Amino acid sequence: MVVPNGRNDLNELSLPKFSNSAKQVITNFLMELDEYVALRKTSNELKLPLCFRAIEDPFAKEWLQSMIL
Repeated sequence: MVVPNGRNDLNELSLPKFSNSAKQVITNFLMELDEYVALRKTSNELKLPLCFRAIEDPFAKEWLQSMIL
C-alpha cells in the first residue's frame, strides 16, 4: 500500500502536529489530520482526543478547549 508523503506502511504514518499558528496554515493541518484519521480508520470516539494530541500550539489548544466546553 502506498500512502501520501511517499510512505508505504501505515505504521510509519505519524500524527500531524499543529505547533505554531504563526507559521502553519490551519487548513493544511486539518486536511492532513483528516487524511491521517481516514487512513488509520480511527473510530469516532478517538477523533477528538487525537485532535487534542495533535494540537500543540497553546493559542490553538485553548481555542479548541473553549469550543468544546
